[in-house]
Amino acid sequence: MTCTTSSDIELRRGEGKWIDFTITRGGVALNISGEEFLFAVKSNQNDAAYLLLKSGEAFDPTNAASGELALNITAADTITLGVGNFVSALKIVFENNTDVDLSDNIPFIIRSSVFHD
Repeated sequence: MTCTTSSDIELRRGEGKWIDFTITRGGVALNISGEEFLFAVKSNQNDAAYLLLKSGEAFDPTNAASGELALNITAADTITLGVGNFVSALKIVFENNTDVDLSDNIPFIIRSSVFHD
């Protein structure tokens, strides 16, 4: 599985955004309808604890049949994380639970904001 997003995920503290992902296998869009999605953020890849874990309704699977998925990162998420450079990844658990695919690590950056220092 290949998971792509337009670039590193970068937001300002207190900002919320929908992050778009495209999921392909062998260069072809993968139908991910009905699958389970998890998105995790950690300080470092080898840390045991997640700083942010998103699942369920945090995802909009409207275009999942075309391999497209949107993730809602809320303003509260970025305030809680604070300013810094983190590592994130997307996990897809396929319906039969026999296939779990993980994205490459995605840099996740929270910048300072005039509104939330």
